[in-house]
Parts: sequence; C-alpha cells; structure tokens
Amino acid sequence: MLNAEPDATSRSPPQVAKSVEHLIDMGPAPALPAPPESRARRFADACNLFFRRMYIVSTAISFYISYKFLDWRLAWFKTADKEKEDAVWARAHERNARKIYRALVSLQGLWIKDVLPPEYVERLQTLQDALPSKPLPVTVRTICSELGISSLDEVFASFDEEPLATASIAQVHRARLVDSRGGGNIVVKVQHHNVARKVRQDLTDLKLLVRIIGRLEPDFDFSPIVNEWCGEVPKELDFKIEANNTTTIRDAIDSHNVKGNYSPSDPLYVDCAFATPLADLVTEKVMVMTFVDGYRILDTDALRAEGVDMDEIIKHIIRAYAFQIYVIGFWNSDPHPRAAPHEVIALSKILLSAGNMDYGGLLSGLDELGLQLARDDPKHMMDIIQDDARAELDKEEKEAKLARKEAKLARKTKKEKPAPKRRIIDALPGVIVFFGRVLQLLTGLCMVADSRQSYFTLMKV
Repeated sequence: MLNAEPDATSRSPPQVAKSVEHLIDMGPAPALPAPPESRARRFADACNLFFRRMYIVSTAISFYISYKFLDWRLAWFKTADKEKEDAVWARAHERNARKIYRALVSLQGLWIKDVLPPEYVERLQTLQDALPSKPLPVTVRTICSELGISSLDEVFASFDEEPLATASIAQVHRARLVDSRGGGNIVVKVQHHNVARKVRQDLTDLKLLVRIIGRLEPDFDFSPIVNEWCGEVPKELDFKIEANNTTTIRDAIDSHNVKGNYSPSDPLYVDCAFATPLADLVTEKVMVMTFVDGYRILDTDALRAEGVDMDEIIKHIIRAYAFQIYVIGFWNSDPHPRAAPHEVIALSKILLSAGNMDYGGLLSGLDELGLQLARDDPKHMMDIIQDDARAELDKEEKEAKLARKEAKLARKTKKEKPAPKRRIIDALPGVIVFFGRVLQLLTGLCMVADSRQSYFTLMKV
C-alpha cells in the first residue's frame, strides 16, 4: 500500500549485514536506564525548534509572494493563449518545487506532500523513503533505550548498518533475530530523535499558516481539511498504534477469506500479505516486524521485468481498500481513521450516487457525514468525485475534459455577477478527508502503474 513512511516490503541492493560487535564499536549504547537529557542538549533542541519555526514561516511568506506576484502579472498582461499561461505556471511550480524540496530535506518532520501540483509531486516523490539517514549511534541508542536492552546483541544476531529506507519520522533497518527469539529476518523501524516535538510544532505552524492564507485567499482556505488531518497525525508518532492497526486489518482480511471460503479468482477474495509486528518488540518509538521481500509498488519497471501483471496488482490493492472502507470501516490512509457504521453507509451512498448521477443520494450521503458546503453546488461536488473516480481516463482525456469545463464556466461567469470570495466548505468531517485521501492515492497509483483499472468500478462490486 502507499504510505508516507518506509515499510517492510522494500527491496534494496544486496548488503552485507554488519556484525553487532562492529556496530557497538562505532557507538556503544548507554546502559539502561538512559540518562536524562542534559540542560545543554535541551537548550540546543529548543534553539533548533525556534530557528525551524522561523525558517518555515519565512519560506511560506516567500512562496506566497512568489505566486501572488505571478497572479498579478498574468492578470495585468492578459493573454488569450492558455497554453502559454499554463507554461508560466508550470515553470513557477518547478522553480518553487526545487525550493520546497531543499526545505523539506532540511526540515524533515511531517508535511502534506500529496495535494500539490504535478511538478511538486514529481520532485518530492523521493521524500517518501529516500531522505538522509540519521547517525547510526543515535539509532542504536534509541533501539536499546526503547527495548530495555544494554546492547543490540541481546536481541539481534545481525543488524544492517545502512537503512533500507529513511522517511520523515523514521528509518528502517534490516536485521536478524537471535536464535533464542526464533531467528529469522526482520526489519526494525526506528523513530528519529526529537521528531515528535518537531511534528507537534510543525502542525501548530501549519494550522496558523493555512488560517492566514484562508483570510487572504478565501478560495484557498483549506482549514477544515488541515484541522482534521492535524488531529490524526500525532497518532503516527506511536508505533504501538500502527502495529495494532496493522494486526487489526490483517486479522479482518484473513477472517473474511476463511469464512467466505473464497477462491483467489472470486471478486470478494482479498489477496494481500502483511509484515507482522512482533508484539514483544514494539514500543512507542521502535517497531520490529517480519521481513517481506519484494519491490516497492512504485518501482513498476522492476516489477514488469519480473513478469508481474500490474493491472492484477492494482486490482487487488483496490479490493483491499474497498474491504477496509466498506466492510470493517477501518482503513490505512496514513494516518488511520475508523469510521462509524453510519459513516460506512454514507460513504457507500456517496460512491454509488456519483456513479449513477444521483444528486439527491450524493447530497444525502454528504449530509449524513456532516459535510457543510458554503456553496450549494451539488453538481460541482459530483464532478469532483466522478473525476477522482474515473482512473481509467488517460491524461489527455482528463485535460480535454477540464478544458471544456473551464470554457463553460468562463461563459457562465460572464453572464452572472461576480460572487464574493468565500471558501467552498464550512465544515469537513475527518472520515471524508481520509476517504478522499484514499481515492487520491489510488488514482495516483493507477496513473503511475499505467493501469486501466477503475477503482470506481471495482469498489462498487
């Protein structure tokens, strides 16, 4: 599945596992209990957080000024050539994407990277699992402190020095358990030092910046979305929650397949494997789980070279998400929300109504979820959902459709009085935020894999 954090299914180049003794020579872990942080260390962390906040605010201001100036320039020097105007915006996105890439590599932490123009998405793709890794001695100390051990060889027979992947809040190392713990290849997910404080401060800054932008540009007021997202993100900082979520979904899928006695060819069969967390080696900042050898889902060239049918993989991923959303009401959208039974019914109604052009059903489903639209425009909402759902459209078809809609809107706007600027949504329930995130991730996955599978069709089964 697509996650912002590294998982246990990423194949890396062959590596020689470093011996535990060699690792300890590089930086021995302190005997437990770990000593409290010194006053100097706490002061240094506080200073880093302060300068981090200043950097974030100054970067946000420079971005706003950059886009506002470009908007004014295009409005002043009006052109009828939309292709030229799009090219100007694309260059601006590429220029700013380079800046934000450097900023995010420097900041790390946890920032929304999905709802951005394509130029940003392409530039920021490597931030999923290819950030610079943290120093090994720091990682070793975190593992020892969290697991209550004085050295790695109490638990691990071997431990790779180089991480398989490094993302915003954690990095993942391949290792092997000692024989007394059953042996076997495993992976160790380790949270970065002080990342929890960084994330909580970043969320505060993000909400403030979005609120300011919303006041200045009401059409770009994403406060309802950001507020819901920020309410769930802190849960990602506790790996015990992640391990429990993984186990819950795995057990539900296994039970579904067994009880239904479905064959792999049955549309109701959910075919997926999970890295299993080892309960006695899971803490708030460290999670040890079984190793599943394979390729990243986005490494489509390698998968096709192995003779993998990408359409078949995408189909099973969509089925897995459909089961999570519509059967157990609990799904992996990073972070993980849980939907109440009435919300599951409402989400089903929204999906089916969008497919059948049922405006009444769509509005009823949105109302049952508690969505409050500032603009009474169900057709606009219908278009959004249908466009998201139609993953079978290729890029050219989508662009042509969008151009027709923009032309129609322009003609309509000329006949009407300009409406005052105000945001589209007054209140947005969390469940629809994360439901939308799943649809967005599946759409992106279908496009990257060049798959003609339609999750809209598969989810209705």
